[in-house]
Amino acid sequence: MMGAAPGGTSGAEALAPLAQGAMAMYGDRLLSGGQDFVKRRMGFFSGSMFHYYFHVDMRYVRRKLKIVMAPFLHRGSWTRIPDPVAGDGAYKSPQQDANAPDLYIPIMSFFTYLVLCSFALMRQRRLNPDAVSYCLWTSMAAWALQVLLLKTQLFMMSSQTMPLRIAWLDLVCYGGYAFTQVALQQFAALFSKHVYWAMVGYGTLCTGMFLIKTMKRIVFAEARYQGRDFDPKRHNYTLLLLALVQFPLSLYLGVTG
Repeated sequence: MMGAAPGGTSGAEALAPLAQGAMAMYGDRLLSGGQDFVKRRMGFFSGSMFHYYFHVDMRYVRRKLKIVMAPFLHRGSWTRIPDPVAGDGAYKSPQQDANAPDLYIPIMSFFTYLVLCSFALMRQRRLNPDAVSYCLWTSMAAWALQVLLLKTQLFMMSSQTMPLRIAWLDLVCYGGYAFTQVALQQFAALFSKHVYWAMVGYGTLCTGMFLIKTMKRIVFAEARYQGRDFDPKRHNYTLLLLALVQFPLSLYLGVTG
């Protein structure tokens, strides 16, 4: 049997204040550590890296949608505007340059596409969580495939003397712009199959043209930055393949919806 502490207090009672103090100290450290963890994670999404891609306004959105949805009407330059204040290799934000990539339009188009897919499933009486989840994951896979195709295109157009470097988030933006046309196609499918097929052809043409112009701009900018010459004829077939891939991708997303 455990003896009593001086003054008639048991050993367990004597250790209780020490245990409480240790637990309080451990709890404070755990809480502060959790707060630091949350701040780091929230800082990752609200930091300058992501802030650049969401620095948009309504004027930019209107101009960018016009470029993406009707690139043949864009009479201005496709070149991004450098930002001399931010340093070498930096560019103006989307709010200041319509040619800058952003994540606002791709994400909004992506979720608009999912909502329209849900409407289509509801009309077919197939709306359920599994069907919506299937549309979500397959469309995300299509987005990832588009990004990998763009990265492959840049790799094929690179060389040892002129490597092409571009941020992955830029490619995510460029790959996600396809959902603006795909969302329009899904909207058209709610009313008429004939209009849907017309929008598939139009959307494929516009997305292909937009990506070709964008890839050429990237290569020209890198060539100029590195002080080298660029022969566009050499890569025309590679860029044409990128445009042709947009048709089966649009059909795949149409079937998914």
